[in-house]
Amino acid sequence: MVATAVDGNSNLYPIAFGVADSENDSSWEWFFIQLKKLIADEEDLAFVSDKHFSITKSLEKIYPLASHGICIHHLIGYVITYHHVRGVAGMVAKASKAYRVTEFERLSKKYLRHQSRHWS
Repeated sequence: MVATAVDGNSNLYPIAFGVADSENDSSWEWFFIQLKKLIADEEDLAFVSDKHFSITKSLEKIYPLASHGICIHHLIGYVITYHHVRGVAGMVAKASKAYRVTEFERLSKKYLRHQSRHWS
């Protein structure tokens, strides 16, 4: 298990790590309790993960004020696995790189229009 941070140049660096017997509720809870000794829970804190159930559950318990999002790499993997419509993964990737809310919303609407054609 590892927690990383992003610096001003968008470089990742490790801030904490732990070794566990498996990826389960108790292991993630233990890890986040240890991490909380160094990094306090606050609204400006954000976690990005693969949204594993145990991570989500432990974060809600240990870091209730922090935000929790999904890593774009994992999100695109889920889209490819569960949405077998051509071009959807590319649209999600483009939307994830939007720097403005208006651009994200425009790309999201394009995705929804694309999906609605395939649901009919």
